[in-house]
Amino acid sequence: MSDKKHLVLKGNTWSFNWRVPKDCKDAFSGKTFITKSLKTHSIKEARVRRNQMLAEIEQQIQEHRHGHSEAKAYRQAVRELVMLDKQSVWQEFVGYQRQITEMVSNGVKIKTPDDLPDRLVTLPEDERLKLRANTVQAAFYDNLDDPIERARAKAVQQVALGYQSDLAKVTLKEALEQHLKDNGPRLKVNTCTQTRKAVRSFLEYVGKSDVALESIGRKQIHNFISHATDSRSGSTVKTYLSYLSSIWKHARNLEDVTGDNPFNGHNIVKETESYQEFDKAHLEAIFRETQKHRDASDDYYKYLLPRLGYMTGCRIEELCSLQCDQIIKDPESGIMYLEVKNGKTSNAKRKIPLHDWVRDDVVRQKERVGSGLLFPSLTSQRNDGKHGDKASKWFGRLKKGLQIPGGRSRSFHSFRVHMATNLENGGVEEATAVWIMGHTRNLSLTYGLYSKGKAVSELKAAMDTIPVPIQERLEN
Repeated sequence: MSDKKHLVLKGNTWSFNWRVPKDCKDAFSGKTFITKSLKTHSIKEARVRRNQMLAEIEQQIQEHRHGHSEAKAYRQAVRELVMLDKQSVWQEFVGYQRQITEMVSNGVKIKTPDDLPDRLVTLPEDERLKLRANTVQAAFYDNLDDPIERARAKAVQQVALGYQSDLAKVTLKEALEQHLKDNGPRLKVNTCTQTRKAVRSFLEYVGKSDVALESIGRKQIHNFISHATDSRSGSTVKTYLSYLSSIWKHARNLEDVTGDNPFNGHNIVKETESYQEFDKAHLEAIFRETQKHRDASDDYYKYLLPRLGYMTGCRIEELCSLQCDQIIKDPESGIMYLEVKNGKTSNAKRKIPLHDWVRDDVVRQKERVGSGLLFPSLTSQRNDGKHGDKASKWFGRLKKGLQIPGGRSRSFHSFRVHMATNLENGGVEEATAVWIMGHTRNLSLTYGLYSKGKAVSELKAAMDTIPVPIQERLEN
């Protein structure tokens, strides 16, 4: 029996269908079922995409149950403990004290908040000793593996000593789930995924499973930025802050938190290096090295993608996700063009005439495949359905093998720089170039509302100004 669990064939396309557990509906915007087209007619490819979606869903469920169970368990434990006599609560507290002593003897190190010294220095001695003791105890409780036991220990500390845990207030994870519940239906799948990733990244930095939203301060965010930019680009960290800011803003709208948004107004000092063109020798080396894949089947993308990148200026994801029905013949002019239907921004939707240098190869590939992905071997294994990972990694290895310098500044995206430069050198007006590149169109109100863009024939004239790389001209 073939494996078709959570798979439904609609027409000629497979879809993913999964029932949401009742206790996790909030994590999936209140939906009872998750239904998503897998955009493939291949059962083999559908299984790969389904498995990836199930893996991401399982992680989402665990995060949802873990975050909510600890906060709810803490609050429920506090309600129960305040009804007990003081002696009973104190005995339980002493029991946790013994655990702390045992943890110390086993070499467990204390990780107290970074701002503790600043808070202690302004206090009288008796208050300073009390705050330090309570903070150290809370830090030890964070080392308990079981979230329910950890919540109980923190509740005992509050009732016995009056030290309130972050779990008593709206936490970052709770605010995240509420944000996605209320706004998830209008957000892209990738935005929801990246928002969760931003929260995970911040919590990993602070070393806690969750924190009170109102306890997050600007200095802590400043330190997080410094830490994150050591291993991530400035643009990535900036995006993380944007997602975290949206969570905080939604919580403020619900009156779950007050004050200024700690995620706003930070200066990301790590500059993102601009993309650079390949020099002539390296550009020729790329095309010469990939020429061997011209007659390949599964690896044909290794031949055609660099050429399409150079002759269309498309982003790698736009090319890797191309469907055969996006290669179209204009009925009026007979010009072949590719139509980008989805992209990084709304301006990314555009029609790009195929340069004569690549036209026959693209048409031949479309006829060979017939339907579905133009490059069938570039299957997606991501929840958001993106196809560019495999090709991006391959191009990185190719660049390394050819010893092309420049790091991140010279990558597949550099072909867009070549495209913009070639159009400008060819005398193409910027008003025309933006329709090819998919950049922001600074149009008047009339053009912005009603213009359908340049005619395909006009765009083709612009494409004809792009020079064919020298070594390819010689080979062909």
